[in-house]
Amino acid sequence: GLGGELNLSEKPGQLPQAYGELVVESGRYKAYGQKLKIERGKLTFHGPYDDPALAIRAVRETSDAIVGLDIGGTLKHPSSRLFSDPVLSDSETMAILLTGRPMSSASEADAAKLYQAIALLGIERGASIANQLADKFALDVVTVDSDSGTNQSSLLLGKYLTPDLYVRYAVGLFDQSNSVGLEYKLNKNFKLEAQSGTQQSMDLIYRIER
Repeated sequence: GLGGELNLSEKPGQLPQAYGELVVESGRYKAYGQKLKIERGKLTFHGPYDDPALAIRAVRETSDAIVGLDIGGTLKHPSSRLFSDPVLSDSETMAILLTGRPMSSASEADAAKLYQAIALLGIERGASIANQLADKFALDVVTVDSDSGTNQSSLLLGKYLTPDLYVRYAVGLFDQSNSVGLEYKLNKNFKLEAQSGTQQSMDLIYRIER
């Protein structure tokens, strides 16, 4: 249910402007297959129609704890803070919030969801949570690749299975794309790289050091 009041204005050659606020009086937020109760939801507009200020609280209750997320900032640059009752670690709170299970029961597929949420929601202490998750799942590399532009940014999770064999999994942050890749070092000069996903590729790379 929506409430509030919003005024829109548009002038030739200019982007539409919006002033006022929209309030979620009752509702649920669905993310990563989970449904969270919205206890507070407010969008405040002070000009650009596509970048309102956020004041949102989403909560999930389980038999063991109440966990939630306070979201502030703006739509384009959100900032989020986790909370829980009783007090839990940020990584534990994040796991229960988005998977319904504690960290001890989380799978590697769950890890991808958690990393994706950290990157998208601008969660406070996100780097610390990412490191805790990396330790939990024994990952060697956790990074965001945005070389192709913001709308095509990917979260990269990587692990060395052997000193010469590296496997990576990429999750699209703004779409449903994903890919699996591997790098295999044949010797000090030759390396084989392969990728499977929306694009298939295999490359033999020769490296010369000077």
